[in-house]
Amino acid sequence: MIWRLLRDLHFEGIRFQYINACELADLYSRNPAQREAVEHRLKQLKNTPLLFIDDLGKERSWKDSDAIPERVYSLLDYRYAKCLPLLWTSNFTERALTEHYGERGPNIIRRLHDMTVWVEVVKGRKKMRAPSLPIPVQARKFA
Repeated sequence: MIWRLLRDLHFEGIRFQYINACELADLYSRNPAQREAVEHRLKQLKNTPLLFIDDLGKERSWKDSDAIPERVYSLLDYRYAKCLPLLWTSNFTERALTEHYGERGPNIIRRLHDMTVWVEVVKGRKKMRAPSLPIPVQARKFA
């Protein structure tokens, strides 16, 4: 489902960046000698017109995992402040994702609610939920 959307966006000429959550975590754990390349990639992810993060929550198993929630939040918060849209997927429920990110979990979930419309896929069916917090149109113009 999401891959078809990304393919269509590509053919419509809409620029976006894709990253798997494990790859995102790996960026943060790279050798300091690769810092310049990592900073360049993070800048791309922060500023791309549309960002797609696949498998949020899977990155927790990586080294230095205590820092991952803070870094995920930082990326989301930057994009939120710049009104840049986000697509994301996860195999976690909202509650499990909140617990998964520990102390930062509620903040990460709040940003995801602020920036996105949640589509929950259950046994091949989808059901839509509106964001839990109202988003004033004037203040939040996402693509």
